[in-house]
Amino acid sequence: MILHKHCTSVDVAGDGERAIELLKNRTYGLVVLDLMLPKVNGIDVAQFAHSLPNPPKLIIISAIARYVHDRLPEGAVLLQKPFELDQIEEALRTLEVI
Repeated sequence: MILHKHCTSVDVAGDGERAIELLKNRTYGLVVLDLMLPKVNGIDVAQFAHSLPNPPKLIIISAIARYVHDRLPEGAVLLQKPFELDQIEEALRTLEVI
């Protein structure tokens, strides 16, 4: 996976509720987030992440990106599905993760 190439550790949450739980219990430098999540949607997860004292940088992926960009936290990089893997690396560079 491309994130393992640039990140020291990677956690995976299968739904938005679990993502929020992880964000409450650990500090992350980067969160890659799909908007279509079960239990709690990705917009709510992104807003929660952005409200943290040390908010992580966000890469948000969505098939409906053009309709939600104005509802996302400032500074988030938004990728429209489908996307190429090099776009993830470009987003990491934009966010100064690599």
